[in-house]
Amino acid sequence: PPLLSLPPELHSMIAQELRYPDLLSLKLCHPYFGLLLEDQPTICDRIQWLMSRARVGLPVPQSTKLSFLSDVAFVAKPEVKAILRQRLRHRECIECAQARNSIGRMLGMRKGRMLCFVVEGDCCPQAQIPE
Repeated sequence: PPLLSLPPELHSMIAQELRYPDLLSLKLCHPYFGLLLEDQPTICDRIQWLMSRARVGLPVPQSTKLSFLSDVAFVAKPEVKAILRQRLRHRECIECAQARNSIGRMLGMRKGRMLCFVVEGDCCPQAQIPE
């Protein structure tokens, strides 16, 4: 069934399992979810998301004028929009070799393995590296 036809209790349960960028996408995709999730995510969630990206070498906004006060203000910055758009298309799984190699070394994986930064898996469904 379509997501909107599920009961609100299930919407809340699903939202609790989502990481920040996925929760943000859900919140911004439909006014219903915007109202249901208005208290989520928090300023700390936004900051933790950027810190976790920086830790593994994924792109982070370089602007000193980011606003963490609300999701709308945070996403209003072109750098943040671009990162979310790239993530949605799995572009960072394909293009961020530094992050992929860093995580791969930490996990003891062979070089060239296509990690997925979107679903946090060891094989990106969108990325294929020719051998």
